[in-house]
Amino acid sequence: MFAVDLFELPEGSSAVSLWRRTGEESVGCLTYVLVDLADDQDPHVENHAIGAHAGPVLGGISGRYPDGSSWLVLIAAGGDPSATVRRINPMAAVRSLAVDLEQARDYVPTVPDLDAFALVTLLESLGLDRWRCAQALEDGCGFPGREHECAHDGFNDICNAWVSGRLWELLGEE
Repeated sequence: MFAVDLFELPEGSSAVSLWRRTGEESVGCLTYVLVDLADDQDPHVENHAIGAHAGPVLGGISGRYPDGSSWLVLIAAGGDPSATVRRINPMAAVRSLAVDLEQARDYVPTVPDLDAFALVTLLESLGLDRWRCAQALEDGCGFPGREHECAHDGFNDICNAWVSGRLWELLGEE
């Protein structure tokens, strides 16, 4: 998973929710921001508070570490791709890394743009293979040849299947 690889999250970390916002225009770079949340912080509340300072937010993932504590990754348009993973606030466990299209294509060579790359990394957080995610976006369908209520959008098809508990069934991996 890109976020796990990028931020070296411990083995056993898992996504709990993900979202994307539409209508935002991508720029030449994406910034991935990882926030370790305190026990009393809610990922849904924090994503709005942090997102207000991170630039136009394209989407995000919230999840849990193996010990049950929560984390949040926001994907924002903009940033400096020459920067390495850095702490934004030394008092909080917040790290960020900017990725340009060339760096994104090192990870998924077939992505046409950074918007598609952001969606691939969001879908991949569900435990899917990045190549499967990229193909679903390209096809405009998450499950070609399988009986499902097709949204004609690979991202929405996969998210809908995940929420309904049918993801692995539709992938043929029950």
